Amino acid sequence: KTLVEHIHEAPQRIANYLTETSKQNIVHVLGLAKSYWPQARLTPLGDGMAQECTEDGFTEYVEGAKPVAARIVEMLEQELEAEA
Repeated sequence: KTLVEHIHEAPQRIANYLTETSKQNIVHVLGLAKSYWPQARLTPLGDGMAQECTEDGFTEYVEGAKPVAARIVEMLEQELEAEA
């Protein structure tokens, strides 16, 4: 392939990479949740925010989750470093 062809493919390849990485991270986090609460029903999470939750409440939950998310990302980075 020519350089121009490679350049034209780059945005789609980047989008595919980000999508696949996001899926892997979501699965990892949901697996962590199940490891602590095996009885947790994960299916409703695919529908988005619970109807009885307000936007402000959701924003508060997201802010409260950020430190945990940072620790999970750190753990994932350590796993990647160990594989390298």
